[in-house]
Amino acid sequence: MVRSITKLVRDYFSKKQSGVVTKKVNWNLAGWKYQDLVERGRDFKELRRKFGKLWVRLLPSSEWDETISGEYSEGILSVYIDRKWGFDLNEIKDTIEHELIHYAQDILQSATGSEGAGLPSSSIRQPGVTQHLDRGDPLVKKLRKEGITPSLFHDLDDVEFYTELNKAVREVRRVISDVELENEGEQSADKRTEAFKILVGLGRRKGYIRPIPFMVRLRKGAPGKWKKAVKELARELL
Repeated sequence: MVRSITKLVRDYFSKKQSGVVTKKVNWNLAGWKYQDLVERGRDFKELRRKFGKLWVRLLPSSEWDETISGEYSEGILSVYIDRKWGFDLNEIKDTIEHELIHYAQDILQSATGSEGAGLPSSSIRQPGVTQHLDRGDPLVKKLRKEGITPSLFHDLDDVEFYTELNKAVREVRRVISDVELENEGEQSADKRTEAFKILVGLGRRKGYIRPIPFMVRLRKGAPGKWKKAVKELARELL
């Protein structure tokens, strides 16, 4: 689906389309680890009716300092495009993958009947901490006392854990690959470990290797989710 939607965005750029363009994209569960769970569920026909076609809206926008931004809600993926920043394929793919994870969360929650499907385990969730918290909410005052400011709320939102973790995985892969190319033998293993510690927030920036902001924010505001994320990212070293 990433490829299909990326092509839509590419066409929007190359053909210099304007206004709002709306397309339907068929769902594709192939390769998804929850494919069997969804397809063998008793309500699969209803799920296919509800989620089998994803509406994709392409809209011009100049509100963001980036090529593209996205939003997913109730079967509609909106992609906001600002041509003045040029065509950045990696940024486009990142945005589409991010929103498709929200789409997948919707499918999982409907398939299982659980609002917690697609979220981190209940033991490390932070109910009430969301990116949409009103600044006047009493919880905001409480969080501030704990050193958790509104700038952290997006990354601490349980619904964003796997979207941001997916992005962090790609960053770890990229950096570790570069480190391996620069180093050989036993030194390579040590350098990979050193780079990993920096990436997950356990070290300071060193050259082009810098802590991933998401991991830094988790470590400060959600230690349980940070430990979970470190375990997931550590698999990239194996």
